[in-house]
Amino acid sequence: MDGNNPGYEIYAYDTGSGTLLDKATSSLNLAAPASGWSLEYDFADVYGHSLATPGDWLTVAGGVMLDPVSQTAYSNYCTAQADTPAAVTPRTLPVYWLAMTNATPAGYAASASLLAAT
Repeated sequence: MDGNNPGYEIYAYDTGSGTLLDKATSSLNLAAPASGWSLEYDFADVYGHSLATPGDWLTVAGGVMLDPVSQTAYSNYCTAQADTPAAVTPRTLPVYWLAMTNATPAGYAASASLLAAT
C-alpha cells in the first residue's frame, strides 16, 4: 500500500517446543522519523489470543471479519499507523481477509469465488 510506514515484527516462541506464542509489531512514523521506532501493537493484547494453535489464528481471523473492535484494530494497524486514508474499509475488508486466511493462489481463488457468489 502506498503511504504506509515501515514496520517489523518480533515473534515470541517456546524454545522447547517451537510453539509460536505472540508477536509484537513496531513501526517508524515517517512523518516524524526522529521519534524513532516504537511499539505499534502486541498481537495477544489487541486480539486476545496467542498464536499457539491454528484455532487461535482462525479465531482472530474470524474476529477481524465479524467483530467491529477487531476490524477497527486491523484497519488501524494495516498501514503501520501512517496518516493516510484507511485502506481497510468495510468494502475492502473481505479482500484483505481472503489474503490473510488463504496462503495459496488456489485457496484464495476458491474462497474469492465463494465470496463473490454471496
